[in-house]
Amino acid sequence: MSRLIQKPRIEKYSGTWIKELGDGVLAIFNSAYDAVKCSIEIQKEVREKSTTQLRIGIHLGDITLENNDAFGDGVNIASRIQSIADPGSIFITENIENAIRSRTDIHFKYLGEVQLKNVDYPVRTYAIQGDGLPVLSISGLEKSANRRRGTGRKQIRSLVVLPFTNLTGSEEKEYLAAGIHDALISELSHINNLRVTSRTSAMQYRHSGKTIPQIANELSVDAIVETSVMRADDSIRLNVQLIKALPEEDHIWAQYFDRELKNILPMVSEVTQQIADKIKINLSPAVKKLISKDRPVDPEIYKLYLKGKFELNKQTPESFQAGIEYLNQVIAIDPVNALAYATLSMGYGDLAHLPPAPQDAFPRAKVLAGKALELDETLAGAQTAMAEACLYYDWDFKTAKKYFTRALELDPNFAPAVSNYGWWLDLVNRKEEAEKHLKLACELDPFATIYRIWLAWWYWGAVKKYELGIREIRRVLELESNNPLAIWVMGGIYADMCNFDEAIPLHKKASGLSDQFKWSLAKTYALAGKRSEALAVLSEVEESPINAFGLAQVYATLRDEPNTLKWAEVLYNIRHPFVPWFASSFFDLRLHKNSRYKEITGPIAAAITAAQTI
Repeated sequence: MSRLIQKPRIEKYSGTWIKELGDGVLAIFNSAYDAVKCSIEIQKEVREKSTTQLRIGIHLGDITLENNDAFGDGVNIASRIQSIADPGSIFITENIENAIRSRTDIHFKYLGEVQLKNVDYPVRTYAIQGDGLPVLSISGLEKSANRRRGTGRKQIRSLVVLPFTNLTGSEEKEYLAAGIHDALISELSHINNLRVTSRTSAMQYRHSGKTIPQIANELSVDAIVETSVMRADDSIRLNVQLIKALPEEDHIWAQYFDRELKNILPMVSEVTQQIADKIKINLSPAVKKLISKDRPVDPEIYKLYLKGKFELNKQTPESFQAGIEYLNQVIAIDPVNALAYATLSMGYGDLAHLPPAPQDAFPRAKVLAGKALELDETLAGAQTAMAEACLYYDWDFKTAKKYFTRALELDPNFAPAVSNYGWWLDLVNRKEEAEKHLKLACELDPFATIYRIWLAWWYWGAVKKYELGIREIRRVLELESNNPLAIWVMGGIYADMCNFDEAIPLHKKASGLSDQFKWSLAKTYALAGKRSEALAVLSEVEESPINAFGLAQVYATLRDEPNTLKWAEVLYNIRHPFVPWFASSFFDLRLHKNSRYKEITGPIAAAITAAQTI
């Protein structure tokens, strides 16, 4: 019965029936999209007409056709993927996902890496979802993960450190548990061959009640680190467990660590080295040096430092001020505290990205990062803060590259460095590498929606892959349905696609959520040819440097060259972080023939060109 269903569907989608393989069939198609659509129809009809449950596997790769048969890795991988698929499902490889990802009518779920028989590298695998196909339950995910990983990677190469259980007996001491949690993630992140999920995403599982396999599947990690912290006076006890999540929950190692608070950093270093040893990763001499911290700390100063970092991580205006005050207290008491300078520099760097940003945010970040690096050049956060100041404020692209490179040498898992380096790569026209880094930041910190918004923005502005941008924003809106930046980006994509029925309501919503996006509605009206509506909205936008980025774009769309130039000059004078991307044509102000605009952007464009050679 299933063959009677399959053959007409294969022919419908211009496929070629090659041969039967036992109870299965091998077919080839002219496009990945045709192969997937054909498979969806086959599964649908089989469900309706038969009790049989088919497994379908699809791969895009090289084959050799000879004597009405097909050979090669493409055939081998497709057959191996089919063999591990769940009954009734369609599994695809990353090559297929790359080819169809812009198709909004097809949905899929990432399952992880698979080590297939007779394939000498792990294969990233996805399951097609929707259209009546099975949605893998938790038990189903675990079962399929057992197949994928049971024959797969025997070594742990990715993990998440779950939020520490606070057993100090005081909610006020939450900062202590959070600080040690952050420190352990930071130390583990130095290990080159280990992917460590960021703090932001790990914190999503605080009090979640989910099982170890559930968490591992959602984050695509091999192992979980669970820790509780207890405190008595100035002594700390950590109870650390390392649990391999798949193919089945396996408690690899557990140990108590008792130290005085002044020896907290050496204790975190010891835990890091123990975990590396248990997962059988050989640490290079450079990494051993990075994580070997034997200097004691002053308990009272360290508590102030942890409180400051705890407040900065909340990322609200009130908590930012509180965090700054705590860290300034640390520096007043201990003016050679490199961690305090580095954390302050990152705080000001974050502030510089949040409108309305203080004009001195990047300069302050740079001064503080410089002081931190004078004291300890191994702080990846300070290296990143310096790189961002050079990129977005100084427009010194060669120096920015130097600091980004060092930051990623020190901490290859540091999502801010990975993502912002992606923007540097875009600026110097290394698009494939830019996409790789912007996507990697999303993998390292999947719940930090800003990285996915930036990726969508890049798809929109840099490479005009609108459907990919929309797909990323939809993922953001599943987590934060009223994120105004995400809604603005989606509206901008639809506007560039001339789909104003979608763009205008989205920009109305973004404007309602935040005044900083009101200009976007004016620009969209202008693009739609609704000049009077555009001018009416524009009259409500305050003419101030805070809105210069939007005003320049609105006037450019209205083809008002004098006012476009006026606000372009404001952007230049306040050293707006997006100015280099105006020079690179990421944003088009339609001023390329204007002599004054050439004076403004010429040196920046020349610096970008020079940076392309390094």
